Amino acid sequence: MAVSWTCKECGLEYESISPQDAIQALRSFPRRYREVIGPFIDDDEVLRRRPSPSTWSALEYTAHVADILEAMTPQLIEVAQKDSPRINDPLDQDERAIDRSYNDMEPAEVLDWLQRSATTAADTAAGFTPDDWSRTAEYPYGERELIDILRNMVHEGVHHLRDVENVLRAVIGKPLPSDDDD
Repeated sequence: MAVSWTCKECGLEYESISPQDAIQALRSFPRRYREVIGPFIDDDEVLRRRPSPSTWSALEYTAHVADILEAMTPQLIEVAQKDSPRINDPLDQDERAIDRSYNDMEPAEVLDWLQRSATTAADTAAGFTPDDWSRTAEYPYGERELIDILRNMVHEGVHHLRDVENVLRAVIGKPLPSDDDD
């Protein structure tokens, strides 16, 4: 049975995301992230600054989303192709951010990486059949259906876009240019 969960921070409800909605959301992330960080693309001080030692910069959050989508897409394939695979999922987010030097990457390259990883994830998901979505895998934290993994990918993009917006507001000390669109 698919996971029923709502993120207390961003409000995303897993059950509300159909496979088609997820595919559309994945395809939208590159544009949505570009809209938010685009006005600061040449301002390293803004994109790379952490508002506090324990909070990532806008660039680090964006790189994390690109990285996590890239890392999770093979899991989608594995669950669709194998019977109840066991997936260890030993991903340590903070360790990856340091090991991969997210904050030292070029912003345009991070946005291109997000474009590639989101497109690959969406294209992969678009190739699955309706029956595939209930296929399961065993993770260290329990059984998950393929749709749960896809919804988690969407959650990563939605939740961290909110984080990027909040970090940028904190760093520049005022509303974002995109806040005027609301």
